[in-house]
Amino acid sequence: RVSVRQRHAGETFDFGSVRITVLSPPQDWQLKGRVRDDDAMVLRAENRGRSLLLVGDIGKKIERSLLNEELRADILKVGHHGSNTSSTPEFLAAVRPSYGVISAGVRNRFRHPRPETLQRLGDARVLVYRTDLMGATTFLLEPAGISVSTYGSPVTAASAVAGWNSGR
Repeated sequence: RVSVRQRHAGETFDFGSVRITVLSPPQDWQLKGRVRDDDAMVLRAENRGRSLLLVGDIGKKIERSLLNEELRADILKVGHHGSNTSSTPEFLAAVRPSYGVISAGVRNRFRHPRPETLQRLGDARVLVYRTDLMGATTFLLEPAGISVSTYGSPVTAASAVAGWNSGR
């Protein structure tokens, strides 16, 4: 009995004090068969002069289609768990995030995040937080800055530091 509301590019709405802008899917989007990674919703959230970009599992094709949009964000939820199919240099240059968070399981069978993606993030000087190494991660966006907390790290601190620095 959950009410489903579809959103498309160009729509904006407020969630409390947060302004959400839908960047994808496009207005003419229709699901054709099974859900694919590029069907993911892309949202840009702004609050108190800070911003966050949530990109789901989109790949290079959708990233390219978004390059003319306002993508600048302080925090990027890195696409597709840090796979090699997203986070292109052009996309990262448009977003210019200070922080990136990669949601990936410990020792996942896809070996996410990929070293190539970590390298691109490092080249773009993005400070990366990884749930596989650091556990749940919380970002608090304030006008004066951004604070980050991690909880329940699933691996040792030494492994987390080594992984955190890889690709930088």
